[in-house]
Amino acid sequence: MGVCLWFAASSQAALLVDLNAANSGSNTTWENTATAFPGWYEDDDQNGGPVKNTDVNGVTYFSTATAEGGQGFIGGDDSGGTQQHPSGNEPQFNLNGTNPGDFTFEVWMRKRGNRIGPTATILGMKSANADERFILHLWDSDGAESLMDIGVKAGGTSVYLVDQFNFPNRGATDPFEHFVFTWDNSASTMDLFHEGTNGVSNMSFPGVTFSALTVFDGTTLFNSFANSASGNNRFNGDIARVRIHDEILTLDNIVDNFLLGPNGTVDPVDADAITLEDVVVLQYTSNVASVYHLEFTTDLINSSSWQRAGANITGDGNIQFLYDPAGNDTNKAYRIITE
Repeated sequence: MGVCLWFAASSQAALLVDLNAANSGSNTTWENTATAFPGWYEDDDQNGGPVKNTDVNGVTYFSTATAEGGQGFIGGDDSGGTQQHPSGNEPQFNLNGTNPGDFTFEVWMRKRGNRIGPTATILGMKSANADERFILHLWDSDGAESLMDIGVKAGGTSVYLVDQFNFPNRGATDPFEHFVFTWDNSASTMDLFHEGTNGVSNMSFPGVTFSALTVFDGTTLFNSFANSASGNNRFNGDIARVRIHDEILTLDNIVDNFLLGPNGTVDPVDADAITLEDVVVLQYTSNVASVYHLEFTTDLINSSSWQRAGANITGDGNIQFLYDPAGNDTNKAYRIITE
């Protein structure tokens, strides 16, 4: 086996929403760190809101596992009942990218147990009064609590596909799972990617077409309609990161984001690998005053396993080199990080 080297591409679709639990300082709000659409989602804590934790793998997340809070974070949709209280500060965005209506919805999550109540909404995005929406469910109609259901509504048409992908229960120390859903608006189809690989292709939602003019101000996490003081009808699990893009991410982008892990906040630098005898040297073009360092891992599934290798280098605008002083190891994956 050759040396496993990973270098992320620098180009990426426009990022509309970026919810990173590691960057949230409060249990009551979840701030959107995608600066083009500032704002936050507020929790509805009639039975205790989602609780912020950090697990043994170093992943920070919000949880509504059985003993950890009843309701979820909600956006601007106030159609769900008297328990909902939108803050009015939710990010408001349109799907008006290069191909209007296209989007990618990305989430790091972990299912901790069976749903609370007869059904559960995991998360999704929606417009005012939910006229246009994309929602992930665990419905009770089929009795399959370990299989994810997908609902999409737009243009007056609503389509739900049940039992689309396996979503088993995990423990509090198990790794988070990375799910990516890409929507092709012209074809009314969706692809699902799991852990950086294709899971389900060309799921069809006939008649559903999103408008580039629709304003999305409601991103729901853990609970679609937070109108039950008992906390019923909610997802029993953990969510660490949510991203929404206004284009279809390429497979390379999806793999890059998977390898960054749930709370990763910096993009690795484009680089080329050169092998000199028993040393792997990574060559890249630096930016002036940026600080770079090399990292390696032998476990791509565990996002907390990345370790530094060697010293920091300050960029000067020219081609620079970083290497692993421990020498060539075919079990290692490498990346260059800019601080």
